[in-house]
This record gives sequence, C-alpha cells and structure tokens, in this order.
Amino acid sequence: MTVLDISDFAAHLPRGGAVAQWDGGWGAITAEEEALRRVEWAIVAVNSKKRPPLPKPPVSVRETERRIAKQKARQDRLRTQFKDWRK
Repeated sequence: MTVLDISDFAAHLPRGGAVAQWDGGWGAITAEEEALRRVEWAIVAVNSKKRPPLPKPPVSVRETERRIAKQKARQDRLRTQFKDWRK
C-alpha cells in the first residue's frame, strides 16, 4: 500500500466518524446534523430582528481534552490554595 492509497482513504472518510471527531470542524458531524443546525439558524434568523451569528463548527476531541486538563489543573491549584488558607 502506497502513501497515495492511504491519502485517498483518508480523503474519503465518512463525515461524523471518529477520525473527523478527533479533528473537529464540520466533518465531525453528519451532513444531516449540519443541515438541521443551519435550518434551525435560518428559522431563528427569520423570526428575529437581529441576525444571529452563524452556527460554529463542533470542537475537536483534542481541544475538549485540552480544556478539561486545563480546568482540572486550575481546580487542583485552587484546592491547594484553599487548604493553605484554612491553616
């Protein structure tokens, strides 16, 4: 199997799969789900005086894990500060 074959397989991965979810963006959800989000946005846009912002693409699994790790580190830091304060 050549690199070209592997790149062809990667280019034609289905939307909403695990690889696309890991990478994030519009490929992380299926086309039906994206269409539903855009229809919902259009209904809100028609029924409101101000135009709402366009829907944002889903966040990647990597970004979610990074945010969780950052939040846990912040919680641990605050816990140690609170323990020091109580003494």
